[in-house]
Amino acid sequence: MSNIVERTGIFCVYFCMFANLLQANAGSLPSDPDNAALLYYQAFLLLPDPNSNLIYPVLYGGEPDEKVREYIEDAHEAIELTEAAAKIPNCTWGIMYSQGLGVNLPQLVQCRYLMNILNVEARILIADGEYHAAIEKCLMIRRLANHIGNDTLLSYMLSVELDTSAQKCIKDILGIMPGDIDILTWLQSQLFLSQASPQSLARALEIDFELALQSIRIDPNNISRIRDELAQNPGIYGSADYILNLTDEDIVNLAGEPYNDFLNSVIRVLDSGMLYEDKYTEIQQLKEDLETEFGDDPAAGHIITCCLNHILPLYIQNVENISRMNAIKTAIELYIILANTGQLPEILPIGVPKDPYSGEDFEYEITEEGFILRCRFKPINESEAKQYEFVVN
Repeated sequence: MSNIVERTGIFCVYFCMFANLLQANAGSLPSDPDNAALLYYQAFLLLPDPNSNLIYPVLYGGEPDEKVREYIEDAHEAIELTEAAAKIPNCTWGIMYSQGLGVNLPQLVQCRYLMNILNVEARILIADGEYHAAIEKCLMIRRLANHIGNDTLLSYMLSVELDTSAQKCIKDILGIMPGDIDILTWLQSQLFLSQASPQSLARALEIDFELALQSIRIDPNNISRIRDELAQNPGIYGSADYILNLTDEDIVNLAGEPYNDFLNSVIRVLDSGMLYEDKYTEIQQLKEDLETEFGDDPAAGHIITCCLNHILPLYIQNVENISRMNAIKTAIELYIILANTGQLPEILPIGVPKDPYSGEDFEYEITEEGFILRCRFKPINESEAKQYEFVVN
């Protein structure tokens, strides 16, 4: 008995010493990462193997069965890291911009997969009636979309894709969830206070231009080809001797100058107060003028070929994303009124977000299932205006 007491006493002494040591050294532990990308990269490593056949049916409206639930449970560590990453403001992915347009972005594939995992988890929570938690997953996807950002056109496009996915899931939740004023007002505040996602289209276009210049800069064959073609037809540059004496960086600048002027004009249009169709028409005219004047230029033609055709499709995509989010924000206002009064209002309340195509309120129609918010102008090259149908539970 005395030996047991003695050993117990020794154990207690060592335990206290160890506890004191931990306490003494607690202040010297390295801090957690302040770069969200580091946590996302760790989350990628912990994701289960992709299984599209299992999760896609749920993403398109199917009920989550036990196999799906087990699959998502296997991803819980990755989801926890993603949740921690989404709370960190800074996200720097460590992209090697020096590679130019050939820059490798493997994280984008993983981000899309992570989006699907979060989306399926949200669908599971919806099936279980956990609407607040399901919306939290949608907001995590939006924060991930924001973190993907506008470092390249590819990252910008994926950012829009993720944000669209989150919007559609939120829309589904609103149509299923019983009227809960607390959840609705909380969601409203989250959407109005959160940073716009995706980030600036203008910044993505600027990065794309800089990457195109870098692609010329790092390939001596490109610069030699441009120099030789310019020397054969110097045009406004005067003489072949002048061209042949230009430095490599001078050649890069010649290649970029016309597109740089064009891009600055496009960004001014994007930032202006013009309506959707006017912006589209103005950008289209700028594009045609650039192609007419510099499309055959040996220097500027390379940049024009690489960059020009992205702009209008991305602008259209950007407006569609804004339109859908504005419709959701307007719908939340209507759901709140319904929860407070027991019926939908006859007209839209004052101050709701606008239809970005017209700059006016959405057209509002009450239906048997709920209501429709309809844009007043149709997108360019489409036969009908965008409309968003919302279900009332």
